[in-house]
Amino acid sequence: MNHATIIQNADAKVVRRMLRFLAADEEWLFEQRYEAGLAWLESHYPAGQLLDLLAGHKLFWTWWNNAWAGRDMELSTRTKVNNVGVMTITLKVGTDMMAGATDFIHEPEEFRTYYLAGHSPEKLSIQLDPVVLGIIIKSGRTAC
Repeated sequence: MNHATIIQNADAKVVRRMLRFLAADEEWLFEQRYEAGLAWLESHYPAGQLLDLLAGHKLFWTWWNNAWAGRDMELSTRTKVNNVGVMTITLKVGTDMMAGATDFIHEPEEFRTYYLAGHSPEKLSIQLDPVVLGIIIKSGRTAC
């Protein structure tokens, strides 16, 4: 098994775990990722050709989904379910995820609150990789 396959399998496992915690389906998760990605773009780039180019480019969405998966992986390592079905989340201070100590979650809706807050475009301190941005801009110029 090659390295890429191992990473894909790990990502799929984390997605399944998050969907179970969220009591959601893949369509709901896709919609959350997409809407948050658009909101992040709009908060970082002015309306116009560049924003449209980024929003329509596969490489941007690959970058966005990889960043999302990284946050999911980190949250997954901090989330446990005890033997009576109550989730505990160890919340870190000073990260993009919500800060605190340990919280007890009894319902999927409560987990959604933490989950969506951790992926909130307003709270993320991430920047599009300059190499990725350059490739997207160059591809936009050659497409014209």
